[in-house]
Amino acid sequence: MGQSEHTRETVNLERLQKENDRLRKLLHSSGIDALTTLWNKVTLFGSIFETASSHPEERYVFVRWDVNNFHLINEIYGTQEGDRVLKQLAHQFDAMERQEGRALYWGYMGNDSFAACYLRKDFDAARFQGLIGSAFAEIEAKYNFTISIGMCEFAGREADNSIADKSLMALRSILNTSQNSYAWYDDSFRERAREAQELTGEMMAALRGGDFVPFFQPQYTCYANERKELCGAEALIRWQHPTKGLISPGIFLPLFEKNGFIWDIDWFVWESTVRYIRQWLDQGYHVPRISVNISRADVFHTDLVQNLLSLAGGYGVSPEYLGFEITASAYSEMDRLREVTDGLREAGFRVVMDDFGDTSASLDLLRDVPVDQIKIDMRFIRGDEDRARTIVKNIVATIREIGSEVIAEGVETKEVADFLRYIGCRNEQGYYFARPMPEEDFEKLLISQ
Repeated sequence: MGQSEHTRETVNLERLQKENDRLRKLLHSSGIDALTTLWNKVTLFGSIFETASSHPEERYVFVRWDVNNFHLINEIYGTQEGDRVLKQLAHQFDAMERQEGRALYWGYMGNDSFAACYLRKDFDAARFQGLIGSAFAEIEAKYNFTISIGMCEFAGREADNSIADKSLMALRSILNTSQNSYAWYDDSFRERAREAQELTGEMMAALRGGDFVPFFQPQYTCYANERKELCGAEALIRWQHPTKGLISPGIFLPLFEKNGFIWDIDWFVWESTVRYIRQWLDQGYHVPRISVNISRADVFHTDLVQNLLSLAGGYGVSPEYLGFEITASAYSEMDRLREVTDGLREAGFRVVMDDFGDTSASLDLLRDVPVDQIKIDMRFIRGDEDRARTIVKNIVATIREIGSEVIAEGVETKEVADFLRYIGCRNEQGYYFARPMPEEDFEKLLISQ
């Protein structure tokens, strides 16, 4: 290509870019989002407020829905494909609302978020959830995502920007669930949001200051005549707050998964566990395998397996001392997770499927994903009904038949412990045996073995 031709091509490209920018600005000024061709946020709220002010006594519902982990589509398939998926979602959403004819207004909020406004008398949350599921079933299946829906009810005289905040608070309370879910806003969300903001502001200093503490919950192999043998432990995390006391991981871990701090806290647990294993080995103790948790977000870190190998190798700890627990709900990201689990097992680590039964896909996972051990979700082993016992018995038999080990967690009574041993589930974990304990108490347990 000659220089003049190259110059003309460059000029033409610049003109095209300028024309696209001009059209985008024109669409924005007309109230239309350029990517999705739906109403943009300004137009949507302007229409809602205008209608609400004209009918101040009427009651309305503002609905906001987000695509969980949409950023992964951009990271895995590229932003161009991500934009194409957004356009497809917008088209399906628009078609759904036009066909239903119930929504007053709907539009695009930005990123992976859409919204609609209804008269309260015309809105049914379960119906909306079902319609969303049907409209996006094909797209969800292809890209392995779920949708979270947040809703708030308001009177026309109360219409202001807070409806967006309230629906977002409701939505965030159910982010990253393993199925499409919805939540209504209530006043407790504001207090929880305030607490979450406080913890977010303190988390980095808490990690640096040693306020996060590893705990270990022993696991036992159970035999007849009440005999048991320590066979492992699960490493857990506790936040010893200087003023609030011990904060439950059920409070801060979901928060960290949302704000991205989960990688930092998981790495802290992994490194602390490896360091303690090295310390116990040097002192001559018999150290069982210690399991640590891998979150859904962790599996998408590049070089995860190599980083874990380097961590263990840096302390001179063989991979055989470590197991990695991955929650069953994370297996919705099947391709990447299979890559990670295969890599961990090839490296010599043990892989445990955690919370088995907590997702409707659990049985499929037995077929599709080879792991070393499967941990039965605690809700399966509660109660003494014949039906529950039959389910547990068959699950244990199936797991053993495919060649995987099985362990039950959440064992709280002698009756349940004896039943599990009777049906062939000898590995058990729970308050009946021991509560999670700090490192110094677990070391005493090692000495006593």
